[in-house]
Amino acid sequence: MYTLRLAGRLLFICLFATLLAGRACAASPGASPEELTRDYFNALKLMGFGAIAPYTHPVERSRFKAMMLPFYVEEARAGQVELLHMTFGQDATLGEVQAADPYVFMNNFFRSLEQRMPANVQFERIEVLGTVAEGETVHVLARVTVATEGVTFTKLEVLSLRRYEGEWMVMLAAQYEGLAQALGARRNAR
Repeated sequence: MYTLRLAGRLLFICLFATLLAGRACAASPGASPEELTRDYFNALKLMGFGAIAPYTHPVERSRFKAMMLPFYVEEARAGQVELLHMTFGQDATLGEVQAADPYVFMNNFFRSLEQRMPANVQFERIEVLGTVAEGETVHVLARVTVATEGVTFTKLEVLSLRRYEGEWMVMLAAQYEGLAQALGARRNAR
């Protein structure tokens, strides 16, 4: 239970410390990395965490599932179902979670997290400052302004993009790998 609450808090922090995700439902076909970044930001404003999975590169969705799935397995081994029921519903089974398409897995995970968010977070503004190409990846530097509970803060963010079937999609941030490692280390320390 404590680990689950900690995971939720850490994911919340990571999400707003780094803009995640991939493919734009509303993005124009052939959108530039800068346009995709703006489209993603606007989708987050309109759809909340429901914008994350559609914008995420398919390879990254699979990687996210592979990073998080061990926590479901560990929970099941301990005879618990809190994370499972929170993200997939009261009738869900571990087998269903293991078999879930990475898009469905990621979407359920972030939508359930959003429902448990204590603060009302609003993306106020995004300003794309520039891009840096690195092989097949393009990094977009943006100034993001977020407001929550009467407090506004501005942060520089890097959104990494890679093409998939001709369109730019967002790659996972390194903070999510760190989160999974931290949760795993905490689990192993018990």
